[in-house]
Amino acid sequence: MIKLSIVKSPDREVLGHYETQKINITIGSSCRNDLVISDTEIISSHLRLKLTSQGLLVKNINRVPYFFSNGKKVSGEKLHVKGDSFLLGQTKVEILELSYQKEFDVRAELQQRVGAITKKQPLVANLLQLIRDEILNPRVTSKSVAHGQQQEQEHPKVAPATKQKSKPVMARANEGKTMIARLADIFKDG
Repeated sequence: MIKLSIVKSPDREVLGHYETQKINITIGSSCRNDLVISDTEIISSHLRLKLTSQGLLVKNINRVPYFFSNGKKVSGEKLHVKGDSFLLGQTKVEILELSYQKEFDVRAELQQRVGAITKKQPLVANLLQLIRDEILNPRVTSKSVAHGQQQEQEHPKVAPATKQKSKPVMARANEGKTMIARLADIFKDG
């Protein structure tokens, strides 16, 4: 979390506290920025702020113009901590609070949660396998895992005339609907 206080600015509407959960924010006069300030000395995209475990990295988006950090001129980037201030144009910003939480790996978290669910509910594992196979091999061979049985099926478009064709699309759709209904019952009861 980044909590700032705009203590001085020609733009009276921005005076006060600004708080965000975002890790990266931009400041400038354009409405494309997270924090928009109407100050004649601030360009459309002026500064980028990035929250890190060490503090708040304040960086010029363009080499010119510069900004002031704790009273010293900076044309580049500078790391700030709670209590520091920076001045861009005629607008003074103080850093009130910084709370950095390392972003977790969404994919690993999802795999862990899906793994826990599929251990408890084999039907969910079967459905996910069906979906995975259909997505990865839509025109070749997919495996039907309904009711825990794996059978090789070939889609009509690629099956030679001598081989057995797969179930019609409607039959596969009905299997999917049945499986979804079973899942709904499981989650409703559980």
